[in-house]
Formats: sequence, structure tokens, C-alpha cells
Amino acid sequence: ILKNIDWEEDYFYDIIGVTRFAEIPVQEVKLLFSPEVAQYVITKPLHPSQINKFQEDGALLVKINVIPNYELESIILSFGEAVEVLAPDGLREKIKDRLLETLKKYK
Repeated sequence: ILKNIDWEEDYFYDIIGVTRFAEIPVQEVKLLFSPEVAQYVITKPLHPSQINKFQEDGALLVKINVIPNYELESIILSFGEAVEVLAPDGLREKIKDRLLETLKKYK
């Protein structure tokens, strides 16, 4: 029964990592990367659906179509101050909340 599953295409294509939430639909995630990390993100794409658009100031707008999950959050947080989540609002709030909780540990 499991032999006929194309795991990459059927299960992993619309997520980053392995954590999948069936109740969460695929969403367009928009991330704005600073000019300092733009070339890195170009050469190390976050996801196969990634679309890149350079801004006038050298920043990089990235759009990916994925189901937001813990692995995506971890990748975003790994860029620290060099990235901003523009959309969706729920992911933006989640990242903001995690950053605020992190800051509490350094007071």
C-alpha cells in the first residue's frame, strides 16, 4: 500500500521539513530579506516554490507556497534581524510572539 506513494510529491512538497498539519491549508508566505543575506537566500532556496524579487534597496522579497509549520518558523528565526515576515498575518504574529518570548530570557 505504501509502495505507490510518491512521498516527495504527495506528502512533502507543500511543507518545509516533516511536520504536517492536515487542518492548515497551503498559504503564500512572503518574506523580506535584508540585502546582506539576499544572495545566500538566492543560492540556498527555502522551498522549490520559491519566487524571488529584488527590491530597489537590494532587499529580497521571497514568496513560497507552503503549510506553515515548526520547521518554517525555525528557518525564519535563524535569520534573526535579517528577515521580516510580511504574510500571512498568523505566521507574522507567531514569529513576533516567539521573538518576544526569546527577549524575555535576555532581560
